[in-house]
Amino acid sequence: GGPRGDLYLVISVKPDPQFERKADDLYVDMDVDLVTMMLGGEVAVPTPDGRKLMLTIPAETQNRRLFRLAGKGMPHLRGEGSGNLYARAQVRLPTQLSDEERSLFEKLARNRHVESYP
Repeated sequence: GGPRGDLYLVISVKPDPQFERKADDLYVDMDVDLVTMMLGGEVAVPTPDGRKLMLTIPAETQNRRLFRLAGKGMPHLRGEGSGNLYARAQVRLPTQLSDEERSLFEKLARNRHVESYP
């Protein structure tokens, strides 16, 4: 019943607990165990559609290093292609060490002359 006119819609995107969005790029933190960070290996990177992409982590990767997975972010709104997915490597430290693991870390501390180690 009323006069004709323009209809304005406001759409807001609810933040995702796992992914951070910046324009068409997405950022995700991935937990990587200490051994993989030091020696290298493959890790699974989560994607917004629930799939996992395999990413090769090089040896001696520093904590919080960003890896770019080109074209795996959000689709461009007006055009072809997608943004990038950036995976941030977060070292996951062991919480309980076996006696053998503790001994190996102590040996490493001595070999590297860690000042805080007796």
